[in-house]
Amino acid sequence: MKHLTFIFILASFYTSGQSAWKIENTSTYSITDSSNIYRYGNVAISDVFTTPDVNKFMVNERYKGMSNKAMYVSLNEPRFDLGFPPSPAVDSSLVSMARSPSESHLTLGVNHYANFKEGVYFSDVHTSTSEINFFRGTDTLFGFYDGGHLAKASALKVTGAFAKNGLPYRNTEFDLLNLRFFTGSAPGNTAQIDNFYGIRLEDLRGDNFQIIKNGWGVYIKPTMLKNYFGGSVGVGTTNVTHKLTINAESNPLKIGGLANQSSPNKVLTVNADGEVFKSSLSDRQHTFIVTTASHTLQDDVEIYIHKGGDVLYTLPLPNLRTGKIWRISNVGTGSIVLNLPFYEGDALRNTIPNKAGANSFQIFSDGENYIAIK
Repeated sequence: MKHLTFIFILASFYTSGQSAWKIENTSTYSITDSSNIYRYGNVAISDVFTTPDVNKFMVNERYKGMSNKAMYVSLNEPRFDLGFPPSPAVDSSLVSMARSPSESHLTLGVNHYANFKEGVYFSDVHTSTSEINFFRGTDTLFGFYDGGHLAKASALKVTGAFAKNGLPYRNTEFDLLNLRFFTGSAPGNTAQIDNFYGIRLEDLRGDNFQIIKNGWGVYIKPTMLKNYFGGSVGVGTTNVTHKLTINAESNPLKIGGLANQSSPNKVLTVNADGEVFKSSLSDRQHTFIVTTASHTLQDDVEIYIHKGGDVLYTLPLPNLRTGKIWRISNVGTGSIVLNLPFYEGDALRNTIPNKAGANSFQIFSDGENYIAIK
């Protein structure tokens, strides 16, 4: 019986001395040093799953309160447990302060060193440093019964805070999101990236896209912010040949403030290739037609020059040309007869002869009559 008691005590001693945390290298990680813990294998912190499965580290939690976090990582967090000033005063050195210009503080660092054999290929994102998913609408077959209405939700939320506390601290630059891409510094690199995307929103997957009632690919709300594109921008096309290339079947561009119904001056001109150029009233080119026979005047032509014999020019009713001008010049051998008369002073006329001093008129419509305003 004494031997059995000794064996039980010895077994209890060894059992109480065991730990789920394994120390693989005692030269680096001391068993007595509580600041270093190294665990080899899978770890699960979960009240749902009993095994971490293929995850090196898995955290799983249920909805239990107003603020539910699966994992919380914080760096240089204030010691609220010490109380608030003035009594007792909190020593900021206990929080941790940057003491050197070369210091760099990172709350979470994640690295993935991708290494693939030759010929390995997958059309989707093959490997990534991290994956963040937000699921809604999962089938009840898996035990999900979500029927609520969320006012706002996001797959990823990034927050930056810069509060006012009466102290003159400052940042020379602040990026809410900073993206960097590095390549090797040595010249002659034979590696290749066929297409590079700084930010890429792929096609929506599924069939019922109509569930999105109003959507934006990029939405920047603050009006005080400037937006800068160092490269070229394409809208409706992947073949970007200019700083701004727009491809659409009809009405591809609308610019407010350049022209309106009361002042329809042409500030932009478009060539046959669809390129938009700025112009001024002094140097812009005017649309014109040279005629030798009878003609129906067109709304998108400004100037008519006649070089033939007697002809008939057909005009629409004045109310269809309100506020617009046609310039007509007769340098031909005959006269131009208009189907509708126009006022020259207090007289009505419908003929433009080929005589010097009387062969050119600017015919303006006030909505009721055509009036010569040369």
